[in-house]
This record gives sequence, structure tokens and C-alpha cells, in this order.
Amino acid sequence: MPTKGWTSQLSLLAVILLALVLSGCVTYPNPPPTDNPATLTAIQVGFVAMNAAQIQTATAEGQATKSPTPLPPTNTPLPTATPDPCAEMNLTPEECANQGRHQYSITYEDFNGCESVGADGAKEWTVSFSPTSNRGIRQGPNNWIWVNPDSPVYLTISTFSLDGFVEEIFLDGVLGEVSYDMVLCVRTTYKLIR
Repeated sequence: MPTKGWTSQLSLLAVILLALVLSGCVTYPNPPPTDNPATLTAIQVGFVAMNAAQIQTATAEGQATKSPTPLPPTNTPLPTATPDPCAEMNLTPEECANQGRHQYSITYEDFNGCESVGADGAKEWTVSFSPTSNRGIRQGPNNWIWVNPDSPVYLTISTFSLDGFVEEIFLDGVLGEVSYDMVLCVRTTYKLIR
């Protein structure tokens, strides 16, 4: 049979172990103040009681309610970027403003009588910079030269702006027996209506 001194040492060891186990179960959101031992004991007791009550409540609620059923994933398509045809064709804002079919107010100026001119007025007109339909050659931002394949002596220079464009038709080359060197025939101004 153990002696009385050893039993008291064993009891003291059991109490210390129990205190260590219990102190490991208590967590503090912020460290409690250590300058007042009475406050420290009250805070520790409060946290132990609060944690025990929360554990009991959570256990009781878990037994009383079912686990939530997960919702199936939805197949919501992600938004996709809409291709910008003007950016794809490397057009300036002025060229892009005239790309496609638009209504223009048109005025003609005749020079040198070398080309017939139309009547002033409004007209729908299509401007295309597409590689498949474009016979134009870019000379710089907003400036293009177009060659008439049926009559290569006629060159058209177009200058684009945000509100329309100006087209100048020149004779450059030999037409019949006469040689021309960039003679301005007609200037046509196209003002965007819509």
C-alpha cells in the first residue's frame, strides 16, 4: 500500500494534469489581461461557461435539424467579348464612323470637266474597308487611294472624318491621246446624316 505522502503527490499530479487539459480546451479571442489575477480568473470562468453552452446548443441544433441539401451547380454562361470589326481591321475612329452603309448628304464640285458629276442630295452609300471588297490603299491615317479597275487612269483619294468623308477624283495617266498628271476632276463631300 502506498504511503500517504506518495498519494498526496499523485493527487496533486492528477489535479495539475486536469488543469492543463482544461486550460488547453479554452481559447481566447484576445489574450486576457494579466495584471489583475482576480479579473483573469473571472474571464477564464466566463469563457469556459460560454464555450460549454455553445457546444451544447450546437449539438442540440444539429440533432434537431437536417443537414442542408447542396444546390446543383447552375450553367450560367460567362460573358464573352464581342469582336470589334474596326479594331480587327485596324481602322481609325474616323474610318470606323463611315464603315458600312450610311445615309449621306452629298455635294459635288466639278473641276476641269473631265468627269461627269451627279446631282447634289441625300443618298445611301456603303463604305467597306474589308480586305475582300477593298481595292483601296491606305496612304496614312484616314487617307485612302482607290483605283478604278475599269479605268486605271482615274484615282480616287478619300479623306475620312467623324462626320463623313471627302472624295477627290483625279486623272493620272494617258486617256485617249492626252496624258494627265494628277488633274483634279471632281470633289465630292459626303456628310453623315445617320
